[in-house]
Amino acid sequence: MNNINELKNESNIKRALIPLILLTVILIIIDQTAKHIAEITLISGDISLINEFFYLELVHNRGAAFGILENSRLFFCVITLIFVIALELFYIRIPAKKEYKILRYDLIILLSGAVGNLIDRIKCGYVVDFLAFDFGNYKFPRFNVADIYVCVSAAILFILIIFVYSDEQLHDILNMKGKSRI
Repeated sequence: MNNINELKNESNIKRALIPLILLTVILIIIDQTAKHIAEITLISGDISLINEFFYLELVHNRGAAFGILENSRLFFCVITLIFVIALELFYIRIPAKKEYKILRYDLIILLSGAVGNLIDRIKCGYVVDFLAFDFGNYKFPRFNVADIYVCVSAAILFILIIFVYSDEQLHDILNMKGKSRI
């Protein structure tokens, strides 16, 4: 009986990891393709999409948002790797219940954004940013597709935790005692 439960659990883990891997790969390809196109296209200058409001501008960001901790590549790589591993471990521990489906997909998007920018840091030594909004004299920090993944999924995660899931459901997710629930 124990072997049957182990096989079921292993099968469930594989079934849950397929969307994680597949969707993550697709989202990373979208991010990396957009950055590659930006690097090729914007080398000769900015492109205005909405006059003096939204445009494409190539920026090699060697820090975090707003250029914080510039030239801290190793720090960002290590922190991101730890974050990615923690996300993956958290993902496989989420109970296999329909009510957590949005949470699973949200974590996939968050993971994809983190990995997309990690690839840049490892490959180039900087993150390729190219999306730009200006509000009069205020220049919004430049960003990329992976940043959108991270920001939107973090906002959704916040909403899920604060407004959607009950304390009991959050306890169900977090109090796993080392067991996978996939």
